[in-house]
Amino acid sequence: MKSAAVRSALLLLLIVTVAIRFHALRSRDAMIASFEIDFAVETLIKENGLPLKENPVKPPSILSSAVYFQRPECSEPSVVVPFSLNYEALPLLARVVPMQRYSHTFIYLDGNWPVQNRVLMFVEWFRHAALDLAGTTRYLPVKTAVVLAEPTACQRSTRVDWRLIWDRGWNRARIEERNPHPAGNSAPVRQSHVPS
Repeated sequence: MKSAAVRSALLLLLIVTVAIRFHALRSRDAMIASFEIDFAVETLIKENGLPLKENPVKPPSILSSAVYFQRPECSEPSVVVPFSLNYEALPLLARVVPMQRYSHTFIYLDGNWPVQNRVLMFVEWFRHAALDLAGTTRYLPVKTAVVLAEPTACQRSTRVDWRLIWDRGWNRARIEERNPHPAGNSAPVRQSHVPS
């Protein structure tokens, strides 16, 4: 009799665990599907008190995803360019800024590198994707990184925590601020132009 009760309790625990995990995965997938890196980058820049500048390139060009902003101490704008982990970013960046006058930093989740390193970026994605399955990472494991291009002659006074672009809690709060009543909001959502 006791073994049947123990088996029933273990079966019930297993069913509840699977249901909770399934719900968590659906929530994660919904958040990843609604993730807009352009919006996240622009919001982070604004929150750091830096003015946005207009991108001269319009959709559907992939260059339209570049986000320009102005540091007060710099004469030339800085640029953040989102790109898929599968793509080579330097040719894209070369079409946005003059490479000889700009330094660049590749940023993805917890890592940043002076050159694009696909292996390390993939390892970073894999680590956080695995941690996400266990529900122990703060990041959305999307396969989109950014490269920050800044004028080399400019001393930067404002430090921006670029990791927030992928931070789950930070993004959730910004999405809720943007769409306080998602069911009644009829405003179209601007799609990101970064292929993944």
